[in-house]
Amino acid sequence: MYRNDSLKDFVCSWNNKFPIDRWWRQKHQVAFNSSVHRDSCFIDMYFEFLEDRLWEKAVRQQEKDEDPYIPGRGNFLKKIHLNHRHLKRENLGQR
Repeated sequence: MYRNDSLKDFVCSWNNKFPIDRWWRQKHQVAFNSSVHRDSCFIDMYFEFLEDRLWEKAVRQQEKDEDPYIPGRGNFLKKIHLNHRHLKRENLGQR
């Protein structure tokens, strides 16, 4: 039989070894060692983690690149330079 301390140590060491697994469980509110957790795939977790980080980085960069709105100033007819990524997203109806 396992002691309570050894179970706590196991869970803590698991979370330290696999931080993406912990991130995924928190995001999806999945309990440790539940059937959903045991059926999950680490590769899928990793791809989801990467996607979230890349999306956050893109949003931060877009916010950084935007000009602040100042009433009564600026050119509201300014040209917008789009790269191929923007064009692909617009063709898909995403932003």
